[in-house]
Amino acid sequence: MADDILQAVDASDAARASNQFKEKLAKGVKAWDIHLCLFPAAQRALNPPFINPHLPKMYRIYRDFIPYVMKEDIPPLVQLEITEYAKRPKLDKLPKGPLLTSSVSFGELESAIRKRDLEK
Repeated sequence: MADDILQAVDASDAARASNQFKEKLAKGVKAWDIHLCLFPAAQRALNPPFINPHLPKMYRIYRDFIPYVMKEDIPPLVQLEITEYAKRPKLDKLPKGPLLTSSVSFGELESAIRKRDLEK
């Protein structure tokens, strides 16, 4: 639903992300539904000079705060969120690990642990 917004946020293009958000709203997509799709962007957004990103915490605060906000105030709040995520530096994406070629049953795993068999 918000893939184009996430791409703009990842590219640190706040203007494009904001325009795409407005286009989604014009098409009838609810601002809160867009907010719910933003966590991948929020998770990678940094807040220098702090080591750990705090924006995932902000994402949660929004979710706790939203019951107290009037419906007409939700779109500007989500637009601010999108703009902030787009402006921030991002953590690098982690490379995907290799896929396992075979599966291991839980029983085999237990047996290997009991026997301390690292090869199994």
